[in-house]
Amino acid sequence: MEVRQIELFMRTCEHGSINKAAAELRMSQPSLSRWLALLERDLGAQLFVRTRQGIQLTDAGKVLADHAPQMLRHFDLLREQIGNKSQRQINVAFPFSMQHLLTAPFAEMVIRDRPEISMRVFEGINHTIRVWMENGMLDSALIVEMESVPEHFSTTPILSEGLMLVGNSETELSLETPVEIADIHELPIILPGPPSSISSHVASAVKRQGYRFNHAFEADSLSLCIDLAQRGMGYTVMPYCALSSRLDRDPDLHAAPIRGLNIVWKLCVNSSRPFSTSNNSLINAMTDLMRQRMKDGEWKFAKLL
Repeated sequence: MEVRQIELFMRTCEHGSINKAAAELRMSQPSLSRWLALLERDLGAQLFVRTRQGIQLTDAGKVLADHAPQMLRHFDLLREQIGNKSQRQINVAFPFSMQHLLTAPFAEMVIRDRPEISMRVFEGINHTIRVWMENGMLDSALIVEMESVPEHFSTTPILSEGLMLVGNSETELSLETPVEIADIHELPIILPGPPSSISSHVASAVKRQGYRFNHAFEADSLSLCIDLAQRGMGYTVMPYCALSSRLDRDPDLHAAPIRGLNIVWKLCVNSSRPFSTSNNSLINAMTDLMRQRMKDGEWKFAKLL
């Protein structure tokens, strides 16, 4: 079994189709199929079955897919340590909520100003980012402080951000007029369900003050929570970074800061990885960009720690 076989298997899993994976890898479909067939022969098990919709993993395939990311990262470590590589790809993860204010401008800056650095950006919910950490896929990540992380990641609180109550224009919510946690009492709240850290944080804050938290509807994407609130189906609670682009262009969407209800974002760095000057410089550049966004007034209700 070769590392290349595992890499090709994972790419095929990501695309859910041999044809799509082959196109992305710039390989012929028969060539990729041969590589995968060799892997199945070496393992002595069928890894997937073809369907009209693409591929479907067998039980053996699911086991390999679960373990392969960590295996590949271990191989990367060996390549670096044995080959003494000075350059490698840096894998960084951001929460979906930061795409507009941080992730996209940060990626743009790296592409434009640091072409010598190879960087891959991952986006996900906090729970998914933690799973990527556990699988050894990431060099660094931003994640909410309430989310636990693997022991081999060092963590530093980096940013405190206020949470906002979000509704449609009829709610008359305003960025200039904070609301109290008590105001959330029995409002129909739309938020992701478990294992959402922010949902748990909001619910706990409301209940600690002796009020009832009405989690009226579970929607597992930020955009759907915001859309439903804008349609008058209830309210949602979000950090400002998740709302900034929508508030700028949607007059029917209103928000107000919730007094005393904040989240802390922490920077997580994989300490099991060899020290990388590239990763360190990217972290410094990201922090500088966050500071500049706040100074320019684009990232409201937030402060660096």
